[in-house]
Amino acid sequence: MSLNAVAREVNECAVRRARAVRVALQRFASTESLHVCHLVSALCLLHCSQDRCNAFVVLWSRVVDRTALKHAYQMLTGPEQERVMERLGYWHVWTALGSPHNLYFNLKMSQPEQKDIARECVRAAVRESLKAKADSKAKGYGSQAQFLVGLQGNLKPVSIPEDDKMWSMCESNFTTMSFKYGPTAEQSLLRLNGCVTAIQRYYHMYCSSKRVRPSTPQQPPPTDAQQGLRNQLQESSSVLCG
Repeated sequence: MSLNAVAREVNECAVRRARAVRVALQRFASTESLHVCHLVSALCLLHCSQDRCNAFVVLWSRVVDRTALKHAYQMLTGPEQERVMERLGYWHVWTALGSPHNLYFNLKMSQPEQKDIARECVRAAVRESLKAKADSKAKGYGSQAQFLVGLQGNLKPVSIPEDDKMWSMCESNFTTMSFKYGPTAEQSLLRLNGCVTAIQRYYHMYCSSKRVRPSTPQQPPPTDAQQGLRNQLQESSSVLCG
């Protein structure tokens, strides 16, 4: 078999797998609703970026506990978050999630919605940065608080003080802005606790040579339709990932 024939077969398998995942998601979303914990489970089952984005977009409107949507959104990578925002609408996702903390942004200043989001993020970062510096000064030590992590303007890394002049500098000099907005103290602590829990779990597994069942928060049991979707996603994900 030639290399071209192998490539065609791989592409056909990838197309069939992606179609199977998309059909399963659409069939489920046409009749059922779900909780964020079930959306998280679906994202964990899918390993291909395109499938994960499709799952989030298709199931977005079916989530009943809307205030917890950000928990599932944060499971997406930076490029995945960008694609989801493009498909669902930047302002729609922005208003639904409620705050920028621990999220990735890649924004075009020529687009009004994206420029508004950039302005809101910069102003929020300036407020938090100035407050953190004031608190540190009151306690007698310096602080280098930075909330726009990995800031890039026009696809180039930039370093701009987060002060009252920051937005005017960004607006007049950049056509694009990309960054990750820093996490809150609670999010940082939650991540730290998660890492500690994972280390403890693997340590006990190593010591006992038995699988330790991780503790999970109480969540609604899946319905028959949700379990059916889970089974279909598992079957689809077992096929070659394109």
